[in-house]
Amino acid sequence: MMADRQMNKERGIKAENYFASLLNAKGIKYTYENGWFDFLVNTSEKVEVKSCQLFWGCKSPKRRGRFDFRLKENRQRAYNENCWIAFIIRHQEQFLLLGLCRAKELEGKRFSSFAQLGKIKLLGFDEWLKEILK
Repeated sequence: MMADRQMNKERGIKAENYFASLLNAKGIKYTYENGWFDFLVNTSEKVEVKSCQLFWGCKSPKRRGRFDFRLKENRQRAYNENCWIAFIIRHQEQFLLLGLCRAKELEGKRFSSFAQLGKIKLLGFDEWLKEILK
């Protein structure tokens, strides 16, 4: 159990590094906060990075590709402040930004599956940049 949490933490850090690399590639200023949210982008936009492993052939469709907002306090704070959530998919050591949305679009739920995210409009990275750099 403890080894799983440590492994998940390491995977989360790699996903955060991937998101930082996207910001760096566009020359966007940010600070890494690593608190209840992960990044402060363009001095005012709070971003929480959530990642999950892409599962192939998983026996339980309910668990296939779900993002977990495990800590209730952080989930509630993200909802209250309506910060940005960046969803990153991982397959082995490859990463892909699925998109971003505001926390309130998730309705405070702990888990978000691919299917649930398909029902809301996720912004692509360039769309999101246009939105925050207005």
